Amino acid sequence: MSTSTASPVPLWIGNQPVSTINTFDVVSAINEKVLYKSASAGIDEATAAAVSAQKASAQWSKTTPAERRKIFNTEEGTGQDHLFSMKMVLESAEYMREVASRISTAVEASSPTVLGRKQRALVLKKPYGVIFGIAPWNNPYPLGGRAFSFALAAGNSVVLKGSENSPKSALIWGELFKLAGLPPGCLNIIYHRPQDAGAVTAHLVAHPAIGKINFTGSTLIGSTVAKTAGEHAKPTLMELGGKEPAIVLADADLHKAAAACFAGALSHAGQICMSTERILVLRSVAHGFVKALQEVIEKDFSQQQFVYSVQGAKKIRGLIRDALRKGARLAYGDERSLDDETCAMTPLITVDVPKNADLYYTESFGPSASIFVVDTDDEAVELANDTAFGLSSSVFSEDLNHALTIANRIEAGATHINTMTIHDEATLPHGGVKASGFRRFGGNYGFEEFLTTKTITWTV
Repeated sequence: MSTSTASPVPLWIGNQPVSTINTFDVVSAINEKVLYKSASAGIDEATAAAVSAQKASAQWSKTTPAERRKIFNTEEGTGQDHLFSMKMVLESAEYMREVASRISTAVEASSPTVLGRKQRALVLKKPYGVIFGIAPWNNPYPLGGRAFSFALAAGNSVVLKGSENSPKSALIWGELFKLAGLPPGCLNIIYHRPQDAGAVTAHLVAHPAIGKINFTGSTLIGSTVAKTAGEHAKPTLMELGGKEPAIVLADADLHKAAAACFAGALSHAGQICMSTERILVLRSVAHGFVKALQEVIEKDFSQQQFVYSVQGAKKIRGLIRDALRKGARLAYGDERSLDDETCAMTPLITVDVPKNADLYYTESFGPSASIFVVDTDDEAVELANDTAFGLSSSVFSEDLNHALTIANRIEAGATHINTMTIHDEATLPHGGVKASGFRRFGGNYGFEEFLTTKTITWTV
Protein backbone atom coordinates (compact mmCIF):
# COMPACT_ATOMS: atom_id res chain seq x y z
CA MET A 1 0.00 0.00 0.00
CA SER A 2 1.02 3.61 -0.31
CA THR A 3 0.72 4.05 3.44
CA SER A 4 3.06 2.61 6.03
CA THR A 5 2.75 1.78 9.69
CA ALA A 6 5.00 4.81 10.44
CA SER A 7 2.23 7.29 9.63
CA PRO A 8 -1.52 7.07 10.27
CA VAL A 9 -3.64 5.36 7.65
CA PRO A 10 -5.42 8.23 5.86
CA LEU A 11 -9.03 8.66 4.88
CA TRP A 12 -9.79 8.59 1.13
CA ILE A 13 -11.76 11.52 -0.25
CA GLY A 14 -11.81 12.63 -3.89
CA ASN A 15 -9.25 9.95 -4.84
CA GLN A 16 -6.74 11.46 -2.43
CA PRO A 17 -5.43 10.42 1.00
CA VAL A 18 -6.65 12.75 3.72
CA SER A 19 -4.97 13.16 7.11
CA THR A 20 -6.80 14.30 10.24
CA ILE A 21 -5.88 15.90 13.54
CA ASN A 22 -7.55 13.13 15.50
CA THR A 23 -6.25 9.57 15.18
CA PHE A 24 -6.89 6.23 16.85
CA ASP A 25 -4.93 3.05 17.51
CA VAL A 26 -5.64 -0.23 15.73
CA VAL A 27 -4.84 -2.94 18.26
CA SER A 28 -3.96 -6.63 17.78
CA ALA A 29 -6.39 -9.08 19.36
CA ILE A 30 -3.58 -11.58 19.85
CA ASN A 31 -1.22 -9.53 22.00
CA GLU A 32 -3.09 -6.23 22.45
CA LYS A 33 -0.20 -4.31 20.91
CA VAL A 34 -0.78 -1.30 18.68
CA LEU A 35 -0.47 -2.36 15.05
CA TYR A 36 -0.73 1.12 13.54
CA LYS A 37 -2.56 4.42 13.83
CA SER A 38 -5.38 5.61 11.62
CA ALA A 39 -6.87 8.95 10.69
CA SER A 40 -10.23 9.55 12.32
CA ALA A 41 -13.11 11.26 10.55
CA GLY A 42 -15.20 13.81 12.37
CA ILE A 43 -18.25 15.72 11.16
CA ASP A 44 -16.17 17.92 8.85
CA GLU A 45 -14.49 14.97 7.11
CA ALA A 46 -17.79 13.10 6.85
CA THR A 47 -19.35 16.15 5.23
CA ALA A 48 -16.41 16.46 2.84
CA ALA A 49 -16.85 12.83 1.79
CA ALA A 50 -20.58 13.31 1.14
CA VAL A 51 -19.99 16.52 -0.83
CA SER A 52 -17.23 14.86 -2.86
CA ALA A 53 -19.57 12.00 -3.73
CA GLN A 54 -22.38 14.37 -4.62
CA LYS A 55 -20.19 16.35 -7.00
CA ALA A 56 -18.98 13.17 -8.69
CA SER A 57 -22.46 11.73 -9.00
CA ALA A 58 -23.56 14.11 -11.75
CA GLN A 59 -21.00 12.79 -14.22
CA TRP A 60 -20.65 9.21 -12.96
CA SER A 61 -24.39 8.60 -13.32
CA LYS A 62 -24.10 9.50 -17.01
CA THR A 63 -21.40 6.93 -17.78
CA THR A 64 -22.39 3.97 -19.90
CA PRO A 65 -22.50 0.39 -18.61
CA ALA A 66 -19.51 -0.36 -20.84
CA GLU A 67 -17.47 2.45 -19.31
CA ARG A 68 -18.25 1.31 -15.76
CA ARG A 69 -17.61 -2.34 -16.65
CA LYS A 70 -14.18 -1.45 -18.02
CA ILE A 71 -13.19 0.15 -14.71
CA PHE A 72 -14.41 -2.82 -12.69
CA ASN A 73 -12.56 -5.27 -14.88
CA THR A 74 -9.40 -3.15 -14.76
CA GLU A 75 -9.69 -3.08 -10.95
CA GLU A 76 -9.47 -6.87 -10.94
CA GLY A 77 -6.17 -6.64 -12.78
CA THR A 78 -4.77 -4.00 -10.46
CA GLY A 79 -5.80 -6.18 -7.52
CA GLN A 80 -3.71 -9.04 -8.85
CA ASP A 81 -0.67 -6.81 -9.34
CA HIS A 82 -1.08 -4.81 -6.15
CA LEU A 83 1.48 -4.92 -3.36
CA PHE A 84 -1.18 -6.18 -0.96
CA SER A 85 -2.47 -8.89 -3.31
CA MET A 86 -3.36 -11.35 -0.59
CA LYS A 87 -5.91 -14.10 -1.03
CA MET A 88 -8.87 -12.10 0.31
CA VAL A 89 -8.25 -9.23 -2.09
CA LEU A 90 -8.09 -11.58 -5.08
CA GLU A 91 -11.28 -13.35 -4.04
CA SER A 92 -12.96 -9.95 -3.74
CA ALA A 93 -11.67 -9.02 -7.20
CA GLU A 94 -13.52 -12.05 -8.55
CA TYR A 95 -16.64 -10.67 -6.87
CA MET A 96 -16.08 -7.39 -8.72
CA ARG A 97 -15.78 -9.23 -12.02
CA GLU A 98 -19.16 -10.86 -11.44
CA VAL A 99 -20.70 -7.49 -10.60
CA ALA A 100 -19.22 -6.01 -13.79
CA SER A 101 -20.71 -8.77 -15.93
CA ARG A 102 -24.23 -7.83 -14.85
CA ILE A 103 -24.19 -4.07 -15.34
CA SER A 104 -25.75 -3.88 -18.81
CA THR A 105 -28.75 -6.10 -18.13
CA ALA A 106 -29.31 -4.66 -14.65
CA VAL A 107 -29.89 -1.13 -15.92
CA GLU A 108 -31.98 -2.01 -18.98
CA ALA A 109 -35.11 0.06 -19.51
CA SER A 110 -38.46 -1.50 -20.40
CA SER A 111 -41.50 -0.47 -22.42
CA PRO A 112 -44.65 -2.03 -20.89
CA THR A 113 -47.91 -2.26 -22.81
CA VAL A 114 -50.37 0.26 -21.34
CA LEU A 115 -54.16 0.68 -21.47
CA GLY A 116 -54.63 3.19 -24.26
CA ARG A 117 -54.04 2.13 -27.84
CA LYS A 118 -52.24 5.36 -28.60
CA GLN A 119 -50.37 5.53 -25.35
CA ARG A 120 -46.78 4.49 -24.88
CA ALA A 121 -44.68 4.08 -21.74
CA LEU A 122 -41.03 3.80 -20.89
CA VAL A 123 -39.68 2.69 -17.51
CA LEU A 124 -36.12 3.82 -16.87
CA LYS A 125 -33.76 2.64 -14.15
CA LYS A 126 -31.82 5.44 -12.53
CA PRO A 127 -29.26 5.55 -9.71
CA TYR A 128 -30.16 7.10 -6.37
CA GLY A 129 -27.19 9.47 -6.44
CA VAL A 130 -25.03 8.90 -3.35
CA ILE A 131 -25.05 5.67 -1.32
CA PHE A 132 -23.74 5.44 2.23
CA GLY A 133 -22.29 1.95 2.80
CA ILE A 134 -21.33 0.74 6.28
CA ALA A 135 -19.04 -2.29 6.37
CA PRO A 136 -18.08 -4.50 9.35
CA TRP A 137 -14.66 -5.58 10.61
CA ASN A 138 -15.02 -9.35 10.59
CA ASN A 139 -14.52 -9.94 6.85
CA PRO A 140 -13.43 -6.51 5.71
CA TYR A 141 -12.28 -7.10 2.13
CA PRO A 142 -15.32 -8.91 0.69
CA LEU A 143 -17.90 -7.18 2.90
CA GLY A 144 -16.30 -3.81 2.29
CA GLY A 145 -16.36 -4.50 -1.43
CA ARG A 146 -19.97 -5.63 -1.26
CA ALA A 147 -20.96 -2.42 0.53
CA PHE A 148 -20.07 -0.28 -2.49
CA SER A 149 -19.68 -2.47 -5.59
CA PHE A 150 -23.31 -2.92 -6.71
CA ALA A 151 -24.08 0.70 -5.88
CA LEU A 152 -21.08 2.01 -7.82
CA ALA A 153 -21.71 -0.28 -10.78
CA ALA A 154 -25.32 0.93 -10.95
CA GLY A 155 -24.12 4.51 -11.44
CA ASN A 156 -24.16 5.81 -7.87
CA SER A 157 -21.24 7.40 -6.09
CA VAL A 158 -20.45 6.08 -2.62
CA VAL A 159 -19.30 7.03 0.86
CA LEU A 160 -17.93 3.84 2.40
CA LYS A 161 -17.49 3.73 6.17
CA GLY A 162 -14.97 1.07 7.04
CA SER A 163 -14.59 -0.38 10.51
CA GLU A 164 -12.23 1.24 13.00
CA ASN A 165 -10.87 -2.28 13.55
CA SER A 166 -9.66 -2.66 9.96
CA PRO A 167 -9.15 0.70 8.22
CA LYS A 168 -6.36 -0.54 5.93
CA SER A 169 -8.73 -3.11 4.48
CA ALA A 170 -11.13 -0.35 3.49
CA LEU A 171 -8.51 2.04 2.15
CA ILE A 172 -7.16 -0.52 -0.31
CA TRP A 173 -10.41 -0.32 -2.33
CA GLY A 174 -9.92 3.39 -2.93
CA GLU A 175 -6.35 2.87 -4.07
CA LEU A 176 -7.24 -0.01 -6.37
CA PHE A 177 -10.12 1.77 -8.06
CA LYS A 178 -8.08 4.92 -8.56
CA LEU A 179 -5.49 2.81 -10.37
CA ALA A 180 -8.32 1.34 -12.45
CA GLY A 181 -9.39 4.82 -13.58
CA LEU A 182 -12.34 5.59 -11.31
CA PRO A 183 -12.95 9.37 -11.35
CA PRO A 184 -12.38 11.39 -8.17
CA GLY A 185 -15.25 11.43 -5.68
CA CYS A 186 -17.00 8.29 -6.90
CA LEU A 187 -15.67 6.23 -3.97
CA ASN A 188 -14.86 7.99 -0.70
CA ILE A 189 -13.70 6.04 2.36
CA ILE A 190 -13.76 7.06 6.00
CA TYR A 191 -13.38 5.52 9.47
CA HIS A 192 -13.40 7.07 12.92
CA ARG A 193 -12.70 6.63 16.60
CA PRO A 194 -15.18 4.36 18.39
CA GLN A 195 -16.49 7.25 20.49
CA ASP A 196 -17.41 9.18 17.34
CA ALA A 197 -19.44 6.38 15.74
CA GLY A 198 -22.89 7.64 16.69
CA ALA A 199 -22.34 11.25 15.70
CA VAL A 200 -20.57 10.58 12.39
CA THR A 201 -23.01 7.88 11.29
CA ALA A 202 -26.11 9.90 12.18
CA HIS A 203 -24.69 12.95 10.40
CA LEU A 204 -24.11 11.03 7.17
CA VAL A 205 -27.48 9.27 7.27
CA ALA A 206 -29.15 12.68 7.63
CA HIS A 207 -26.98 14.45 5.06
CA PRO A 208 -29.14 15.61 2.12
CA ALA A 209 -26.69 14.17 -0.44
CA ILE A 210 -27.22 10.60 0.81
CA GLY A 211 -29.98 8.77 -1.06
CA LYS A 212 -29.82 5.30 0.50
CA ILE A 213 -27.93 3.43 3.21
CA ASN A 214 -26.70 -0.14 3.32
CA PHE A 215 -25.43 -1.68 6.55
CA THR A 216 -23.83 -4.98 7.50
CA GLY A 217 -23.38 -5.64 11.21
CA SER A 218 -25.22 -6.34 14.44
CA THR A 219 -28.98 -6.13 14.77
CA LEU A 220 -28.60 -3.68 17.63
CA ILE A 221 -26.58 -1.14 15.65
CA GLY A 222 -28.48 -1.81 12.43
CA SER A 223 -31.77 -1.02 14.14
CA THR A 224 -30.37 2.32 15.27
CA VAL A 225 -29.18 3.16 11.76
CA ALA A 226 -32.54 2.14 10.27
CA LYS A 227 -34.39 4.25 12.81
CA THR A 228 -32.31 7.31 11.96
CA ALA A 229 -32.82 6.68 8.25
CA GLY A 230 -36.57 6.36 8.82
CA GLU A 231 -36.64 9.74 10.52
CA HIS A 232 -35.29 11.20 7.28
CA ALA A 233 -37.48 9.03 5.00
CA LYS A 234 -34.46 7.26 3.50
CA PRO A 235 -34.47 3.62 2.38
CA THR A 236 -32.05 1.08 3.80
CA LEU A 237 -30.63 -2.34 3.05
CA MET A 238 -29.79 -4.27 6.25
CA GLU A 239 -27.81 -7.50 6.66
CA LEU A 240 -27.79 -8.13 10.40
CA GLY A 241 -27.10 -10.83 12.97
CA GLY A 242 -28.03 -14.50 13.01
CA LYS A 243 -28.47 -17.64 15.09
CA GLU A 244 -28.12 -20.06 12.22
CA PRO A 245 -29.56 -23.59 12.43
CA ALA A 246 -28.34 -26.74 10.70
CA ILE A 247 -30.76 -29.69 10.58
CA VAL A 248 -29.26 -33.18 10.32
CA LEU A 249 -32.02 -35.48 9.10
CA ALA A 250 -32.19 -39.23 9.65
CA ASP A 251 -31.05 -39.94 6.08
CA ALA A 252 -28.02 -37.62 6.19
CA ASP A 253 -24.44 -38.55 5.42
CA LEU A 254 -23.17 -38.04 8.97
CA HIS A 255 -19.51 -37.45 8.13
CA LYS A 256 -20.43 -34.91 5.48
CA ALA A 257 -22.86 -33.23 7.88
CA ALA A 258 -20.33 -33.13 10.73
CA ALA A 259 -17.63 -31.61 8.54
CA ALA A 260 -19.97 -28.94 7.16
CA CYS A 261 -21.58 -28.10 10.50
CA PHE A 262 -18.30 -27.45 12.20
CA ALA A 263 -16.76 -25.64 9.29
CA GLY A 264 -19.86 -23.45 9.50
CA ALA A 265 -19.54 -23.08 13.26
CA LEU A 266 -15.80 -22.61 13.65
CA SER A 267 -14.50 -20.96 10.48
CA HIS A 268 -13.07 -17.55 11.27
CA ALA A 269 -13.52 -18.47 14.97
CA GLY A 270 -17.28 -18.32 14.48
CA GLN A 271 -17.14 -14.58 13.83
CA ILE A 272 -19.38 -14.59 10.76
CA CYS A 273 -23.03 -13.58 10.76
CA MET A 274 -23.88 -16.81 8.90
CA SER A 275 -22.01 -19.08 11.34
CA THR A 276 -23.76 -22.27 12.43
CA GLU A 277 -24.83 -21.81 16.06
CA ARG A 278 -27.50 -24.50 16.48
CA ILE A 279 -27.31 -28.08 15.20
CA LEU A 280 -30.60 -29.99 15.29
CA VAL A 281 -30.05 -33.74 14.97
CA LEU A 282 -32.65 -36.49 14.64
CA ARG A 283 -32.37 -38.84 17.60
CA SER A 284 -31.92 -41.94 15.46
CA VAL A 285 -28.57 -40.62 14.15
CA ALA A 286 -27.51 -38.41 17.07
CA HIS A 287 -24.94 -40.82 18.50
CA GLY A 288 -23.24 -41.35 15.14
CA PHE A 289 -23.27 -37.64 14.38
CA VAL A 290 -21.67 -36.67 17.71
CA LYS A 291 -18.95 -39.26 17.17
CA ALA A 292 -18.32 -37.95 13.66
CA LEU A 293 -18.15 -34.36 14.79
CA GLN A 294 -15.69 -35.15 17.56
CA GLU A 295 -13.42 -36.67 14.94
CA VAL A 296 -13.78 -33.58 12.75
CA ILE A 297 -12.96 -31.19 15.57
CA GLU A 298 -9.91 -33.16 16.69
CA LYS A 299 -8.61 -33.28 13.13
CA ASP A 300 -9.29 -29.75 11.93
CA PHE A 301 -10.50 -27.41 14.67
CA SER A 302 -8.95 -28.40 18.01
CA GLN A 303 -6.36 -25.61 18.03
CA GLN A 304 -6.89 -22.24 19.66
CA GLN A 305 -8.66 -19.58 17.67
CA PHE A 306 -8.64 -15.87 18.35
CA VAL A 307 -11.77 -13.84 18.97
CA TYR A 308 -11.28 -10.23 17.95
CA SER A 309 -11.57 -8.64 21.39
CA VAL A 310 -11.32 -9.55 25.06
CA GLN A 311 -14.84 -8.19 25.43
CA GLY A 312 -16.12 -10.56 22.72
CA ALA A 313 -14.41 -13.55 24.31
CA LYS A 314 -15.84 -12.59 27.71
CA LYS A 315 -19.34 -12.49 26.22
CA ILE A 316 -19.01 -15.97 24.68
CA ARG A 317 -17.65 -17.52 27.87
CA GLY A 318 -20.38 -15.81 29.86
CA LEU A 319 -23.11 -17.23 27.63
CA ILE A 320 -21.73 -20.75 27.96
CA ARG A 321 -21.15 -20.45 31.69
CA ASP A 322 -24.76 -19.32 32.15
CA ALA A 323 -26.03 -22.23 30.03
CA LEU A 324 -24.03 -24.76 32.08
CA ARG A 325 -25.42 -23.35 35.32
CA LYS A 326 -28.93 -23.82 33.94
CA GLY A 327 -28.50 -27.46 32.92
CA ALA A 328 -26.54 -27.57 29.66
CA ARG A 329 -23.52 -29.86 29.23
CA LEU A 330 -20.28 -29.57 27.31
CA ALA A 331 -20.02 -32.14 24.52
CA TYR A 332 -16.63 -30.80 23.55
CA GLY A 333 -14.26 -28.37 25.24
CA ASP A 334 -12.60 -27.78 28.58
CA GLU A 335 -14.84 -26.12 31.16
CA ARG A 336 -11.71 -24.72 32.85
CA SER A 337 -11.14 -22.55 29.77
CA LEU A 338 -14.20 -20.52 30.74
CA ASP A 339 -12.06 -18.87 33.42
CA ASP A 340 -9.55 -17.56 30.87
CA GLU A 341 -9.45 -13.84 30.20
CA THR A 342 -7.73 -13.75 26.81
CA CYS A 343 -8.92 -13.64 23.22
CA ALA A 344 -7.66 -17.16 22.60
CA MET A 345 -10.41 -19.80 22.64
CA THR A 346 -10.75 -23.48 21.80
CA PRO A 347 -14.06 -24.82 20.41
CA LEU A 348 -16.88 -25.17 22.94
CA ILE A 349 -19.82 -27.39 21.97
CA THR A 350 -22.84 -27.56 24.27
CA VAL A 351 -25.82 -29.91 24.44
CA ASP A 352 -29.15 -29.70 26.27
CA VAL A 353 -29.18 -25.89 26.36
CA PRO A 354 -32.48 -24.89 28.04
CA LYS A 355 -34.67 -22.07 26.77
CA ASN A 356 -34.07 -20.00 29.88
CA ALA A 357 -30.34 -19.85 29.11
CA ASP A 358 -29.18 -16.70 27.35
CA LEU A 359 -27.23 -18.87 24.88
CA TYR A 360 -30.47 -20.35 23.52
CA TYR A 361 -31.52 -17.13 21.81
CA THR A 362 -28.38 -14.92 21.79
CA GLU A 363 -25.89 -14.86 18.93
CA SER A 364 -22.54 -15.90 20.43
CA PHE A 365 -20.35 -14.77 17.51
CA GLY A 366 -17.52 -17.08 18.50
CA PRO A 367 -16.16 -20.65 18.24
CA SER A 368 -19.14 -22.37 19.80
CA ALA A 369 -22.24 -24.29 18.78
CA SER A 370 -25.12 -26.03 20.52
CA ILE A 371 -26.50 -29.47 19.67
CA PHE A 372 -30.18 -30.27 20.12
CA VAL A 373 -31.53 -33.82 19.71
CA VAL A 374 -35.06 -33.97 18.27
CA ASP A 375 -37.48 -36.81 17.57
CA THR A 376 -39.20 -35.63 14.38
CA ASP A 377 -38.70 -33.45 11.34
CA ASP A 378 -41.48 -31.18 12.58
CA GLU A 379 -39.70 -30.68 15.89
CA ALA A 380 -36.48 -29.85 14.07
CA VAL A 381 -38.20 -27.20 11.94
CA GLU A 382 -40.01 -25.75 14.95
CA LEU A 383 -36.74 -25.42 16.86
CA ALA A 384 -34.93 -23.99 13.83
CA ASN A 385 -37.56 -21.27 13.60
CA ASP A 386 -37.59 -20.59 17.36
CA THR A 387 -35.37 -17.53 17.03
CA ALA A 388 -35.69 -13.84 16.31
CA PHE A 389 -33.15 -14.27 13.50
CA GLY A 390 -33.35 -15.72 10.01
CA LEU A 391 -30.27 -15.16 7.87
CA SER A 392 -29.00 -18.56 6.77
CA SER A 393 -29.50 -22.27 7.49
CA SER A 394 -28.52 -25.76 6.37
CA VAL A 395 -30.26 -29.10 5.86
CA PHE A 396 -28.44 -32.43 5.56
CA SER A 397 -30.09 -35.35 3.78
CA GLU A 398 -29.26 -37.80 1.01
CA ASP A 399 -32.84 -37.45 -0.29
CA LEU A 400 -33.11 -34.20 -2.23
CA ASN A 401 -36.92 -34.09 -2.13
CA HIS A 402 -36.83 -34.59 1.63
CA ALA A 403 -34.23 -31.83 2.02
CA LEU A 404 -36.13 -29.42 -0.23
CA THR A 405 -39.34 -29.96 1.74
CA ILE A 406 -37.60 -29.11 5.01
CA ALA A 407 -35.63 -26.23 3.49
CA ASN A 408 -38.82 -24.56 2.32
CA ARG A 409 -40.18 -24.56 5.87
CA ILE A 410 -37.21 -22.84 7.51
CA GLU A 411 -37.65 -19.11 8.12
CA ALA A 412 -34.37 -17.81 6.70
CA GLY A 413 -33.08 -15.82 3.77
CA ALA A 414 -31.21 -18.91 2.54
CA THR A 415 -31.04 -22.64 3.17
CA HIS A 416 -28.07 -24.65 1.91
CA ILE A 417 -28.48 -28.38 1.36
CA ASN A 418 -25.54 -30.56 2.39
CA THR A 419 -23.24 -27.56 2.77
CA MET A 420 -22.46 -25.17 5.60
CA THR A 421 -24.55 -22.15 6.53
CA ILE A 422 -21.77 -19.78 5.42
CA HIS A 423 -22.43 -18.98 1.78
CA ASP A 424 -22.43 -15.58 0.06
CA GLU A 425 -21.55 -14.92 -3.58
CA ALA A 426 -22.18 -12.18 -6.11
CA THR A 427 -24.48 -14.30 -8.28
CA LEU A 428 -27.10 -14.94 -5.57
CA PRO A 429 -29.36 -12.71 -3.48
CA HIS A 430 -28.14 -12.52 0.10
CA GLY A 431 -29.97 -11.21 3.13
CA GLY A 432 -32.20 -12.21 6.00
CA VAL A 433 -35.71 -12.16 7.38
CA LYS A 434 -36.99 -11.23 10.82
CA ALA A 435 -34.27 -9.58 12.95
CA SER A 436 -31.58 -10.59 10.44
CA GLY A 437 -32.47 -7.68 8.20
CA PHE A 438 -34.25 -6.86 4.99
CA ARG A 439 -33.64 -6.36 1.28
CA ARG A 440 -30.80 -8.12 -0.59
CA PHE A 441 -27.22 -7.88 -1.72
CA GLY A 442 -26.09 -10.01 -4.67
CA GLY A 443 -27.24 -10.99 -8.14
CA ASN A 444 -29.63 -8.81 -10.10
CA TYR A 445 -31.41 -8.19 -6.81
CA GLY A 446 -28.29 -6.40 -5.62
CA PHE A 447 -28.50 -3.97 -8.53
CA GLU A 448 -32.21 -3.35 -8.03
CA GLU A 449 -31.44 -2.18 -4.49
CA PHE A 450 -29.45 0.75 -5.82
CA LEU A 451 -31.67 1.78 -8.73
CA THR A 452 -34.95 3.68 -8.76
CA THR A 453 -37.49 3.60 -11.57
CA LYS A 454 -38.79 6.55 -13.54
CA THR A 455 -41.92 6.14 -15.66
CA ILE A 456 -42.39 8.25 -18.80
CA THR A 457 -45.64 8.14 -20.79
CA TRP A 458 -46.77 9.82 -24.03
CA THR A 459 -49.44 9.67 -26.69
CA VAL A 460 -48.70 8.91 -30.32
